[in-house]
Amino acid sequence: MSSFKDLRVVDNFYQTSLFFPMPTVVISTLCEDGSTSLGPYSLVQPFYVAGKDYYAMLLECRNSSNTCQNLLRNGKCAINFVTDERKTFREVVRLGWPGDKPAEKMKDCKFTLEDSLLAEQGETRPKVVKEAFQVIVSEAAQEELRVLQDSIDAILIDTEQTFRKRDIQAAYRIEPQAQVAGEIITLLKRNHLQRLSRGECSIFADVTFTNLMVELKRIADVCSNVGVATVVRVRPELADHEHDYYAELHSGGDENFNREYEQAHERYFSRLHREESASGEIVAGTEEASSPEADPPEAE
Repeated sequence: MSSFKDLRVVDNFYQTSLFFPMPTVVISTLCEDGSTSLGPYSLVQPFYVAGKDYYAMLLECRNSSNTCQNLLRNGKCAINFVTDERKTFREVVRLGWPGDKPAEKMKDCKFTLEDSLLAEQGETRPKVVKEAFQVIVSEAAQEELRVLQDSIDAILIDTEQTFRKRDIQAAYRIEPQAQVAGEIITLLKRNHLQRLSRGECSIFADVTFTNLMVELKRIADVCSNVGVATVVRVRPELADHEHDYYAELHSGGDENFNREYEQAHERYFSRLHREESASGEIVAGTEEASSPEADPPEAE
């Protein structure tokens, strides 16, 4: 007869159904106002450990958490490893309650915060926990994704304004911004393939990245449809000529479109890192990526 018992697997199985030894870390991140927020985690582990020009850690967290939102915004964090003393764990548990705003959570924080070594060198970094016995200071290589996210956010704001208030000026801004977002996605996919070919990116991340690009492109396309549909409602003479109107926009025949496109292109592409391909060719800002001509968005 087996000496083991059969336990039911439930949510958070690594805590409720298993004994799964994990570290206890407190991750410090930068809020929008520049202050430091702390969030405790255990689902953190080494990811890239050898064979590359850099090392990486893997963190699993809710995408709605303060930690995740701060990381998506600026990509900077410090992983503070803390001891298992009772007073330390009491504060870890308090910091772990979801839903609190960073200012509320940090108001009565028992940990002492101090500048990291990189902050002392002049970089803007989250503070580290003085009581930690070791700290990993890292910066996520996600500037490209942050640029794309900002682009999509701007499109969504104009789309909501268009849909709720029939704002024709916001509707006119959607299409050129959607075109630029599509070009950013094309560039990011190229750069991703270059990193993949150089072994700088995991094949397991490829599926997630590809799905993310598809979904963000779909969001831009849907917003484009909303914008064009609103323009047609305001200008009924375009009702039977939507395709011709769309073709005129992307052929450079509309000054307003060209101006909005150039402004959006400069705003986002100026922030993108120019990835160098294996052949030494710079792929950002190529003629293809800069052309305003494009196919109409997918029909929804």
